[in-house]
Amino acid sequence: MFNPVKKQRLIINAKYGEAVIMANLDDKIGDVYASTDDLEIESKYDTWSGDYDSDLGGITYLLPMKTAEILAKHLNASAVILDAGAGTGLFGEEIHRAGFKNLTAIDLSEKMLDMARAKNVYKDVRKMKLGERLDFSDSTFDAVSLVGVFALGHAKPSSLDEIIRICKTDGIIIFSINKNAYYELGFKNKVEALEHKGSLIQIEKTEWFIGLGDIEETVYHQITAFRVNK
Repeated sequence: MFNPVKKQRLIINAKYGEAVIMANLDDKIGDVYASTDDLEIESKYDTWSGDYDSDLGGITYLLPMKTAEILAKHLNASAVILDAGAGTGLFGEEIHRAGFKNLTAIDLSEKMLDMARAKNVYKDVRKMKLGERLDFSDSTFDAVSLVGVFALGHAKPSSLDEIIRICKTDGIIIFSINKNAYYELGFKNKVEALEHKGSLIQIEKTEWFIGLGDIEETVYHQITAFRVNK
């Protein structure tokens, strides 16, 4: 027999369970953003690595998909692409699905890279830190993507100089960034200085949008693509 009280309890329990999951994920994101040095952030991502994909798979995480869609419009399928700050390879999966196979991944967390490596979408996977000199020759890549790495406690604006060095002339640099980081952490000034210098030429930019739905409903992100000029 239909029991409306039991059904209502099931609905409440389901919503409560979802709320707990969202709160736990929000705590993880906040904990990572609160990191004060590279060792701390590396350790936190190492710890999170096993649950990272399932955690983000339970929400509306748009940044990897949208970044891949934009980048794919500006490259041919043979392009050599660096996924900088690749994490577990969520962007790599998206761009690989779009037909791009010459992919390299770098990240600070070895355990996150283990997850990325297991997806078999990258030709090369290496542990490197954004902000330091990267172990690549000048003008190695046709494109460099940075998804979710320009945020509090993460890569700094100065890391763009090294990204430009390893990207080819007429290559593409594409990155996502949240609005607070863009205006408060120095990225706006850095990008404008590189544009004024002529090192970066903007070719596409999204409007500000909610990139991490269900969690950061008041945090807006933007994706911008630049042509490299050197």
